[in-house]
Amino acid sequence: TPEGFITRYAEAEAEVIDVLNRCVLLLDTGEQVRLRGVRCYSSRDPDQVTRYYVREATKKLRELTRGQKIRLIFDDPLRDLDGNILVIALTSDGLQLNRFMLEQGYGYVEPTDFYPFQDLTAWYRAESIARQAYRGIWSTQK
Repeated sequence: TPEGFITRYAEAEAEVIDVLNRCVLLLDTGEQVRLRGVRCYSSRDPDQVTRYYVREATKKLRELTRGQKIRLIFDDPLRDLDGNILVIALTSDGLQLNRFMLEQGYGYVEPTDFYPFQDLTAWYRAESIARQAYRGIWSTQK
């Protein structure tokens, strides 16, 4: 989609039923959505430290969202390379989960969730907060 021809989608609200592998949210609508710009490792990752942070990420996301209504903001591209619907998710108190997950080191920036012309500065800034604090998946990067 060329710049200027991006679709504008209506925001939605849904209740989170559970958090699946790779920080995918299962909604009461039956849809599974992934946080745009955030790639979480798999619970099957061979690295023990990484698996620990996958469990922590899942636990934290469940704590923040399970049984709660969240606001879903859609943008182009609507789906990731695996076909998952991409969202920016906000809790009822306004916490943007995408930024939170990056700042806590629960995931890393996934540039393929965006078009090449989109500015990812804010996304990488959120990731660098975790990197500089050696937080989460960046804890062993010293």
